[in-house]
Amino acid sequence: MQNAPTPSSTSENLPEVLRPFFWDTDFQKLDISKDSFSIISRLLELGDETAIRILLKLYTAKEIVSVLQRSRSLSTRSRNFWNIFFETDVRLCTPKRYPTPYGRCSPD
Repeated sequence: MQNAPTPSSTSENLPEVLRPFFWDTDFQKLDISKDSFSIISRLLELGDETAIRILLKLYTAKEIVSVLQRSRSLSTRSRNFWNIFFETDVRLCTPKRYPTPYGRCSPD
């Protein structure tokens, strides 16, 4: 009996319900395995409950935490939430900081 491939190891398209999260991308060309970093980053930052449920089915916790460690597109707020969710303390990546009229984005 052969082992069934995991979703992250097969070439598949994303479920149609995720299309609104990828408004700036050719949705049909997104591939679950090849574009995993971008998909995970986008859904961790912008995903709703449905999107997160799909994300957790498509990718392993190890894959998601790996993106959490390296993605610069996650806000500090999202990064803190996902650190709590995955019971980790990922601080390896410096998030992007945007200037505000009030000075620095966060006190370091």
